Amino acid sequence: MKHEAQSDGSREVFRWLRVSRKEDVPPASRRYIDVALLDMNHAWPNLGHDAIVRTIGEIAEDARPALEEASLAVRVLSYDVRRRLQVPEGPGGRHEIYVGTGGPGHLDPPTTGSRSSRRASAKTRRGKRLFSVSSTRSQ
Repeated sequence: MKHEAQSDGSREVFRWLRVSRKEDVPPASRRYIDVALLDMNHAWPNLGHDAIVRTIGEIAEDARPALEEASLAVRVLSYDVRRRLQVPEGPGGRHEIYVGTGGPGHLDPPTTGSRSSRRASAKTRRGKRLFSVSSTRSQ
């Protein structure tokens, strides 16, 4: 894949793709820093997922000078884990970072009780935890 020029002549530094089937995974490329986003929300309304995608995009924009100098871009591949059973290859493969959205809880919502938890975390390819965020809210 080529880096596409933006309307202002700058290079693309961020791209997001949803992986619903194996065929949706683009070929690995040395031009992209691939981030695996594990969407665990089973098609439930998912502001957390969208916020993670947006935050990674903002980080890429903040790093634009360094990314352009290195002819790199950040590409988030969002794997629909629960609904479509799409799972990225494990550590040591193409992804530099793995981020999980958490999820809606048990797949049978009535069994979740009166509380819902959300979790997000990120790890590097070598398994070092970058951050982890958890929250629990009352329904």
